[in-house]
Amino acid sequence: MEDWLLNGSYYGIALALLLTGCGLPLPEEVPIVAAGVLAANGKMIWYWALVACIGGAMAGDNAMYFLGRRFGRGLLKDHPWWVGFMTPQREERVEQMIRKKGSLVLFGARFLPGLRMPIYVASGILKMPYARFFLADTIGATIVVGACFGLAYYFGPQIRQVIHDAEWWLTIVVVVVAVVVGLVYYFWRRKKLLAEAAKEFAAEDATPPDSNL
Repeated sequence: MEDWLLNGSYYGIALALLLTGCGLPLPEEVPIVAAGVLAANGKMIWYWALVACIGGAMAGDNAMYFLGRRFGRGLLKDHPWWVGFMTPQREERVEQMIRKKGSLVLFGARFLPGLRMPIYVASGILKMPYARFFLADTIGATIVVGACFGLAYYFGPQIRQVIHDAEWWLTIVVVVVAVVVGLVYYFWRRKKLLAEAAKEFAAEDATPPDSNL
């Protein structure tokens, strides 16, 4: 991770966070913590690393918003690969949350990784004013990403020392196990959500039209 980030520099951090925001099965905290540790150890300028983290995270959020705004609810039917995280039932619940709480839901989404993407997509589907979305997302990203980066920066020297002292084989085992478990869970969950979404779509298509229309 360190070599990859150094080679890509600040653009690499921003790209990693953009991809995680768009569905890459990797917690966005991973590149943020890595950037904080690198900055703490003099590998990066801390304020540019922080800007890259916040900018990359917000870029992913905005991508989800504009996808929802552009394609609307047809996104779920016309682009089935999105159904893995956004079933019609979940999308409807998220829309209700946004209608009731508005910007508070967007702000809270940064603390809820599992609901982050559905909330941003639903905001676009509902055509929430972009200025309102951008303001709430900026505040949330600045606080959450800034706090995560700050902690990694503060404890950066200790974290680097722990990694350096650890046996290389143990590090490899931990990384491989974490990746395998994460991928297995991701594809299992996606398969389950796809099956549920297919049933909902089939039921919706099978519903007879209203005779009064």
